[in-house]
Amino acid sequence: MENSMYLGLSRQMVLRTNMNIIANNVANMNTPGYRGQNTLFEEYVSDPRGADDPLSFVYDYGQYQDSKQGPLSPTSNPLDVALNGPGYMKIQAPGGQTAYTRAGNFQIRQDGTLVTSRDHPVLSNGGAPIVIPQNAGEISIDDTGRIVTATQGEVGQIGIAEFENIQNLTPQGDNLYTTDAAPPAPLQRPR
Repeated sequence: MENSMYLGLSRQMVLRTNMNIIANNVANMNTPGYRGQNTLFEEYVSDPRGADDPLSFVYDYGQYQDSKQGPLSPTSNPLDVALNGPGYMKIQAPGGQTAYTRAGNFQIRQDGTLVTSRDHPVLSNGGAPIVIPQNAGEISIDDTGRIVTATQGEVGQIGIAEFENIQNLTPQGDNLYTTDAAPPAPLQRPR
C-alpha cells in the first residue's frame, strides 16, 4: 500500500514540474525571442527489500530549450532586428557579464546607448556597449548587424554569437541567457 502511494506521488511531482514549464511557455508565447522549455522524463527502477517486483518511479531529470525559430514579423521600428538562423545577440547583463538574447526589439537611451526593452546595453563584436551619437539622424541596421546613421555613417555592429550546443545556455529571465562555456568567436557575417 505504501509503495503505491510513493509511485503516485512521484508522478504528481513530475506533473507539477511539467505544468509549471507549460504555464511559463504559454505566458511567454508572444514574447519576442523567447525559446520554449521542455521537460525530460526517465524511468527510475527501485528494487525494494523484501518485495518480489521492482518499483518503477517517474523521474524528471532536466529540461531542454526548443531550438526552432519563431515567426518573423515586420515592424515599423528601424531598431527592431531579428536573426534568421541559430545566432544570439550579445547583451550586457545587470552584473556586467555578457549575456545572449534572440529578442531584437531595441531602443536608444537618452545617453545614446542602444538597449533592449529591459534597458540592457547591446554589445558590439568587441564587447563594448553600442552608443549612437547625438544628432545622428536617421538610423538603419543592415542584414549584417551594422548600424548606420545618416550623419555619422557606420557607428557599430551588433555582436552575434553562435553556440555549438544551445542546451548549455542557462535562462536568466528577461529573455537573457548565459553560459559557463568559453565565449564563442564573433560572427563577422551574421545571417
